[in-house]
Amino acid sequence: MARRRKKDQSLASFNSEVKPAPTSIKQQRGGRTTSPRNGDCIDGVEVELWGECYNIEETTVLDLSGSWEYPGELTGEIPIRIGELVNLTELKLSRNQLTGEIPSEIGNLTNLIELWLSSNQLTGEIPSSIGNLTNLTGLSLWDNQLTGDIPSEIWTLTNLDNLGLSLNQLTGEIPPEIGNLVNLRWLFLGVNQLTGDIPPEIGNLTNLEDLHLYNNHLGCYEYDFEGGCYSFPGSTNQSECCITHCDETDECNGEIPPEIGNLENLDLLWLSENQLTGEIPSSIGDLTNLWFLDLMLNQLTGEIPPEIGNLTNLTYLRLGVNQLSGEIPSEIGNLTNLEDLGLYYNQLSGTIPYSICNLINLPFGDEIAFNIYENQLCPPYPECIPEDNLGYQDTLECDITIDYGLHYGFHLHIGNNLIGIPLYLEDPSVSSVFGSGDNIEGIAGEGVAAFNQDGVWIGSLQEIDPLDGYWVMTTQDMTLSIIGDPIDNPTYNLHLGNNLTSFPGLIPVLIQNAFPDNISSFITAVAGEGVAAFNLNGTWIGSLTELEFGKGYWIITNADISFRFNLATTSSTTQTFQYMNLSLPKMGPDTNINKLVESIRMQVSGAPIPIVGRTPIPKKIPKPKSTVRMQKGGKVNSSKWPERKPNNTGKIQEDKKR
Repeated sequence: MARRRKKDQSLASFNSEVKPAPTSIKQQRGGRTTSPRNGDCIDGVEVELWGECYNIEETTVLDLSGSWEYPGELTGEIPIRIGELVNLTELKLSRNQLTGEIPSEIGNLTNLIELWLSSNQLTGEIPSSIGNLTNLTGLSLWDNQLTGDIPSEIWTLTNLDNLGLSLNQLTGEIPPEIGNLVNLRWLFLGVNQLTGDIPPEIGNLTNLEDLHLYNNHLGCYEYDFEGGCYSFPGSTNQSECCITHCDETDECNGEIPPEIGNLENLDLLWLSENQLTGEIPSSIGDLTNLWFLDLMLNQLTGEIPPEIGNLTNLTYLRLGVNQLSGEIPSEIGNLTNLEDLGLYYNQLSGTIPYSICNLINLPFGDEIAFNIYENQLCPPYPECIPEDNLGYQDTLECDITIDYGLHYGFHLHIGNNLIGIPLYLEDPSVSSVFGSGDNIEGIAGEGVAAFNQDGVWIGSLQEIDPLDGYWVMTTQDMTLSIIGDPIDNPTYNLHLGNNLTSFPGLIPVLIQNAFPDNISSFITAVAGEGVAAFNLNGTWIGSLTELEFGKGYWIITNADISFRFNLATTSSTTQTFQYMNLSLPKMGPDTNINKLVESIRMQVSGAPIPIVGRTPIPKKIPKPKSTVRMQKGGKVNSSKWPERKPNNTGKIQEDKKR
């Protein structure tokens, strides 16, 4: 407790009023007096602080903090004689009007457990003598005007569980020695002028719950602090004031270290308004306790990792104002607790996954809570997003572009592409749809194929059926432009076995929602290009998460069935999905679908089902042979092109009713 007396009170009177230790901190406040009277404090026994006398031996707690509502009245500098209260365990002077430097004599208080000096007007550097306070568990110096580097001695205080240095003007780098503070639960270094890397040793802090590094210059090696460079954090002016970025020197790389994924107790990660570069590490998906993730206003590149879908407790996800590219992963639909999503001012492309409509707590019409402006996202857009909140989207490079509902572009990579063309075509002939076939070697459907021989199409495939799927074999990356109108939701009549089909929905649909409940039990598996899913008693298991317009799919059935797909406006009430990283062979028109399905069946039934993030699908598939022979079930062998054979229902494929 704080043993103190008024300076005009006799020692005998003071001793007669000694009470038992108060039961709350607030009871320990008070006792302020007017101006000192001729040194009434007893030398060697008491210390004068702010007009009061404190007993050196018996004062263990000194709490003169103000509150947010009622700031304290302490002014001037912290007296150097405070270092004489050597038995102090708690010193709390927060939310006052203290000025000047922190006296080095504070390092004499070696019994201190908590030191709170936040929300004052303290200046100068943090004294290195603070490293003497080896019993400290809480150090709060935030919201002052402290300058200079963080003293290295702080990184030796291994008992700290709370380190608050935010809202100052601290410079220098975060050293690897930060990894020594293994007991930290809260680390606040935001709103300073720190430069350099986030050290990988930060991954040692496995007890950390809150990590604030926002509004610094992390990712910058040399920074010009003159000329108003710090006037507007996150502005282009701030970036221009970086003389040397980390990725321009061997001294640092400026990336978010993958070791950040070790912080499994973290529930808040705030790295915004820095100059961090590189990709978002996939290990961020290990932080499953996160409710707040803010990486905006950096220079991050690459794709949003699909592992982000593991963070099902997220309420706030802010990735705006970076240089992120690629598609929004469909796993984002797992984040059903999201209330704030910012992806604006990036280079995101492709279609928005319809799974985003699973985010029932996200107000899509609120441009502050939901913002995807200034990207390259392609139509069609999920119906849950109001048209007036899409903002500007640069659609010139869209893989599938729609111009007045007539002009479509299908992006094809070198090798084998499994596509569907669910369009009403004025002329469905192969020669009309594919022209002279520049850079296209062949097209293979279910039991039919056509080969390009010097610009002339030869084979049993004569016309493109909008309900069928096709393998298109190309010699280089290209965009295939087709004019047509999207088909209505037609009836698909599938035979027992392997059916190569298209998908008619303009909006992607989750695999577990795509098929009506009354026919799902008749569908064994679905395989796309490099991905597949197996239906195990109503639970879809595999790497195929959704069906998309423009893609082709093998649908394997155990009976003849007729159905219409559930498109974006409907969903299943009984089917579910679990992700499994299947081991699949490289796929093409020569893939044996029966063996593929049996391999998937064995993996699903014979191994535990890991629920993990989606792994990237290989983009390139080996170039096919120039001549192939189609067989029932999708098997292709070398030989001449056959005529279309009857399927295993006894009907000719061309005559199959839809």
